[in-house]
Amino acid sequence: MKHLEKHLILKENENINFCIISFKDKTYTIVNGILGQKSTIEITHFDDNKTAEETIKQLITSKTAQGYKEEIQPNDISVFSIAMENLKTEDATQFENRLLTLKKLTGIYYTEDKHPFVQFLGIKMKDESFVTTPILDEYLKKHINEVSTSALVAVVQMTLQNIYFNFKATDFAVEEIIKRKDINAQLAIIAQFFEACEYYGAGHRFWSNTNQDKLIDNHFPKFQPEALLKLLEELPTDMLSGEDGDAMELLFIPALNNTDNQEIQQNILIILETYKKEYEEEGYVEDDYFEGLFEEISADASDYVIKGLEQIEERKKNLLESN
Repeated sequence: MKHLEKHLILKENENINFCIISFKDKTYTIVNGILGQKSTIEITHFDDNKTAEETIKQLITSKTAQGYKEEIQPNDISVFSIAMENLKTEDATQFENRLLTLKKLTGIYYTEDKHPFVQFLGIKMKDESFVTTPILDEYLKKHINEVSTSALVAVVQMTLQNIYFNFKATDFAVEEIIKRKDINAQLAIIAQFFEACEYYGAGHRFWSNTNQDKLIDNHFPKFQPEALLKLLEELPTDMLSGEDGDAMELLFIPALNNTDNQEIQQNILIILETYKKEYEEEGYVEDDYFEGLFEEISADASDYVIKGLEQIEERKKNLLESN
């Protein structure tokens, strides 16, 4: 049994009771509720399909005995529409718990072809502008000061599986994580960024108003230097280049100048020198490319960083003279 979804309905007086049973990837989700009221969502993972199938059959038998009847999916009743509707609460703790349930469901139903928000909620994905998820956006903004940092990371993880996903909720969450200066959360965002870029070819930015543009131009420059070090360590050099890549070389400026930690600065200078050597040897950039970058870094740099930049230039000069 690879995938199963059943909608069971019981009409009592003016109430419509429903039970959605959905099974995918050895996980079944059960949604019980009354139309127009809050519903409960239970997610259970099984080690084998046989046990799951037996459990589901027993549940269907039990519901049938109570008078439930199987119907074609009613309008506006789905696992995701209910999970999203449940976010409507004034209680921040309840909101966070339901948000994490939505994240679990997204993990179960996500495919590379289509995000569940698009597939189940009919939200149209756009290439060059932010996409709103009305309930999620509204209540995330309402509770954003109270939810945990791990919940904010969860928002990014469930909305940025692909670098071309432009859910506004991603932007909300990253902005708050920056305010909190939580290095571990920023490292988690960086990890998700690289996961989202798995099939991305450098230099294909829209250079518009997308989550990718906001991350590179607005958010990453405000990350803590420890997080930026990790980002720069793992970035492919073609994403660094502003000549034919994604212009992420400008991140060297805040990475070097927003810290007094010389160990961090030295490690970043090593990355910068490696990048410079590769691109100059291969002739990927004009002669004044790194001269301009070094000038931008030096404009607000410490003596230690300025000396490090001078040493990079000196080593290059010595190498040229020895050849």
